[in-house]
Amino acid sequence: MTDNDNVKIQKHEQAVEALQYEGGSARIVRQVLTTIHYEADILTTDEPTASGRVYPREVMERALLDYQKRVANHTAFGELGPTYESVTHQSLDNVSHVITKAELQGNVVHVTTTSVQTPAGNRLV
Repeated sequence: MTDNDNVKIQKHEQAVEALQYEGGSARIVRQVLTTIHYEADILTTDEPTASGRVYPREVMERALLDYQKRVANHTAFGELGPTYESVTHQSLDNVSHVITKAELQGNVVHVTTTSVQTPAGNRLV
């Protein structure tokens, strides 16, 4: 995150009914699913990140163009905290959100995400 984070968080709850099977019989269970929609500035080009890396604007523009394919295919996932695995080898056990939009606004990379119903995603709500 940048020092001057532009963060918006919206929380949505939806009641759902599902069949739960126990001992050969079924019953309807009502559950409230909570979803978090999150917007944030995550990186400023041409400035050092928290790890000291600098990403030039031209490099980030090319990377975002390629990343847009994953966003469009709903395969751009995120994890809580720093991840040390390649984005092509993410463990779905660690996925907490899906990136629904990623764009360059001036020199700032801005993302929109939605939490997913996984153990890691449930920690967001």
